[in-house]
Formats: sequence, structure tokens, C-alpha cells
Amino acid sequence: MRNNALYFPYISVPNNQWTIKTLLYWDKLSSIVPMDFIHNPNELHPFMRSLVCEGLVDQVIPAKYLNKIPKFEQNFIEFVEVRQPKLRRAADFGGFSRLHNEKWSSTIHAEKLGEIPNYLVETGLALECDEYGWYKVDKFVAKWFMAYLATCLGALDEVDAAPVTNQVGFASLISPQFCRPHNTRNKHRNKARDVVLEAILPSPSKKVTLDQLLKFKLDYGHLLPKFRLKVEAHCTAVATLQDAEAREFS
Repeated sequence: MRNNALYFPYISVPNNQWTIKTLLYWDKLSSIVPMDFIHNPNELHPFMRSLVCEGLVDQVIPAKYLNKIPKFEQNFIEFVEVRQPKLRRAADFGGFSRLHNEKWSSTIHAEKLGEIPNYLVETGLALECDEYGWYKVDKFVAKWFMAYLATCLGALDEVDAAPVTNQVGFASLISPQFCRPHNTRNKHRNKARDVVLEAILPSPSKKVTLDQLLKFKLDYGHLLPKFRLKVEAHCTAVATLQDAEAREFS
């Protein structure tokens, strides 16, 4: 199990309790940030800027790493190709104009996509935005891609981080069962494990300042990831038990 976390699907981590808990229980938290934001840090959310300035969040620049991922574009395009018939039916139902609607699309920076935008535009699954470097991408494709990108980047030795998210709709995409969507039993086990983890790991009940967080991590930061790993290992073992009664009393 990795000790570092890579946040997705957004650039800025959320300003809430989830981030505080993540900062406490992982050695390092990173986020996928295009080069444009490195040169223009004011484009980041103020909370994210503060975390970066304090060294609490590292910025992973996709342009530095995509060429190190074997068949990065090819593998994702093949993944989408398998699902093209269903996507086509959705497109025919809503019309390609749906990509202009926030309900049916997500915005992704071109730097994260490598050569994939050409394929997505040609197949009607993406539109180039008026703002240079951004694409409106079919919402399903965008969800798959952000989970894929975080998983690929996190697997690199230079990043070495487990993909994490506070978005329920994305969480199942980074589980081992993502490639086997019909395995409902395993899906429910993973969900149960995540609920237990969320409830059992203690975190501040009141709002804390970044200075307080930094001091706490300096004093006790070496203990918390070990505790998380131990709890996670136990929860994973319990979640795989076949018998419901055995899970309840484990």
C-alpha cells in the first residue's frame, strides 16, 4: 500500500474536512495541476494556493510524465472504443449539442489528455472550448479519463501515490473491480470498507488553521499513516469475508 495520495478529479483540493483528514493520514497529498497553473498560481483556489505555499500539497504536472506512461493514449482510446456503441446511443438521444450543457459534459485541460483530444473530437465525444487549452468532454468519458490519469500517474515511481477522491461518483472507478463492473458483491464490499474507514479514522471536530495542521503533522505525522494502513488492512480483510455474520463480528 502506498503512503502518498494523489487527489482527483479536480485541480484544487476541496476546502473541507475530507482534505484535513487526508492531509493527516497520508505522508503526502498531491494534485494534478497543468503547467498553466504553475505559471499563474492565482488561477488556483485560494485554499489550494495556501496548501501549496505551506508545502502541504504537491503539484503533479502531467506534461512531465505522460511520455513515461507506455501506450497512455492508445490504452484509453481502446477502452473508450469498447464502449462506443453505448456512448453513441447517448449522443443520438441528446444530440452532440449536449456537450455545451454542464449536465452532460466536464471540462478537462488539454495537457492532461496527451493526443486523446483528436480522437474524442473526431468521434463527437469532445468539443474544443473557446478558452485555449480546454475541452468539453462527455461526462462519462471524462470520469473514466480522470480516474485513468490519476491511476497511471500514481503508479509512476516519481509520483508513487494512490489515487484518492471525495467524489462518490468517482470512487468506484479506482477500485480493483472497475474493470469488472458487474461484480456487484465486490462493489458493495468496497463501499462498506470505505464507509468504515471514513467513520473510524479520527479527525478534528472543529475547524483548524494550516499552522495548527502543520504543527500537528510535525509532532505526530509519522504515526498517523501507520495507523491508517493498519485500519485499512483490517477493513479490507473484513470486507472480503463471505459470511455477513463474520463481517459483523470481525
